[in-house]
Amino acid sequence: MATADPGLLRCTAADEVHPPPQMVPLLDSAEPGWALCELAEDHDDRHATFICDLKRPGPELTIWWMWGPGGGEFVMRHPCPGTTTGDESGDACTLFHAHPSGHSWQVTDPTMEALRQELATRGPIL
Repeated sequence: MATADPGLLRCTAADEVHPPPQMVPLLDSAEPGWALCELAEDHDDRHATFICDLKRPGPELTIWWMWGPGGGEFVMRHPCPGTTTGDESGDACTLFHAHPSGHSWQVTDPTMEALRQELATRGPIL
């Protein structure tokens, strides 16, 4: 798996999501929840978090919650075709097609990275 470029940190924006009734069949839970932006912190003013894959015939589509100063909405997007090797043998980018900022493997989540480093100092856990 590709390693993250420590220069691209994950955006820390969060938003409360209230799924409308028509989205409930696609989701694991109909309860409101928090969305954390998955883009690098250098993106434009529209944040995004993956919600689910849309199971249907035809080209692959994913559903994202996107929000900004004017509010938020559920949107359908094709997955990003980017891979770590530039072909199908590499790890796929987990973001949407034509996303701003770096690919998912280029973005470091500072909280998860700090947790990984802390756990590495503790040795194996049985």
